Amino acid sequence: MTALLPLPFRALPFVLAAGYCLSARAQSPCDALVIDDVLYGAFDDTTIMVDVTNTSVDLIFGYPRFLLIDTEGDTLTEETMSFFGISSGGQTHRMDLRPGRSMPNTPFTGTLVLMYMDGENPDPTCTFTLTDHPLCPPPPCAPVALFLQASAFPTVDASFTWSLSDANGDTVDAGQFTIDAEGGGSDIQETCLPPGDFTLHVARPFGTEGQFVFGASRNGYVNGPIAPFIQQGDPTITTDLPFRFFPLCLESANSVEEVRPESPLVTITGEGLRIATTDGRAVGMLEVTDMAGRPVRRLDVRASSAILPLSGLARGAYLLRSIGGGRPFPTQRFVIP
Repeated sequence: MTALLPLPFRALPFVLAAGYCLSARAQSPCDALVIDDVLYGAFDDTTIMVDVTNTSVDLIFGYPRFLLIDTEGDTLTEETMSFFGISSGGQTHRMDLRPGRSMPNTPFTGTLVLMYMDGENPDPTCTFTLTDHPLCPPPPCAPVALFLQASAFPTVDASFTWSLSDANGDTVDAGQFTIDAEGGGSDIQETCLPPGDFTLHVARPFGTEGQFVFGASRNGYVNGPIAPFIQQGDPTITTDLPFRFFPLCLESANSVEEVRPESPLVTITGEGLRIATTDGRAVGMLEVTDMAGRPVRRLDVRASSAILPLSGLARGAYLLRSIGGGRPFPTQRFVIP
């Protein structure tokens, strides 16, 4: 069978490492991209996630779409385009299983293909070879982040209780979310889960002010289920969020541990773009660009949260990134409706 690739498809040279590996070297401009990992989806058993970093501050890979192809040339998973571009920093892309295909086994050998647009070359592609790459032997218990954050400005101090129940209704973990209006308006609690079905229950013992959302996250880049908290004014009534959890991959034996910066929480409010770190550290220097990479806003934030005014900007998609000597974090996309 033939993979779904643009014609003519130009094969690019690979550099293979010994043992199993991720090899991510191709001709320019593709050599600006680093494939950090390719993993089974954490909240869906028919998806593959691609963690990618663009190391260039000048290149943008427009309208990107990833494909995963096996050694027989069959396209197993493909991405429905959801980003306007891969700009400087990290992103996580989701590929869905194609109809009639089976999920690849781990370890996987094949090719990861990036299709994109650059306005100059017809059908440009980047290819990355995967050799015995572990998509993941699941650990018996994998970390998952439970979070609650303010979804509207101004933020108010608030306290919430949470519990996590399994498919049998038994409580497997419980705790408390504490929202500090001056500390970023969010809280994250980590827990450890085996594969299975779970429900996150959240209640607020006191107060009804403010608006909040809560959910579960694989890391600072990809959220799983998320829901608005419904103010009840009754501490015995919970807002419930059911979800199914597929644990993460174990790190490969010859990998080098990489400490990735945690993404701030970004919310569009009536006053502008609200940015808040989750650990109370200063945000740093921020820049907003349009999808062509042209700067339209810049702000040096020396607190853990701030409002970036958006007045005067046209509707559409923009990129938010850290620059200069500020705290680095992956580039994020947002849309002004």
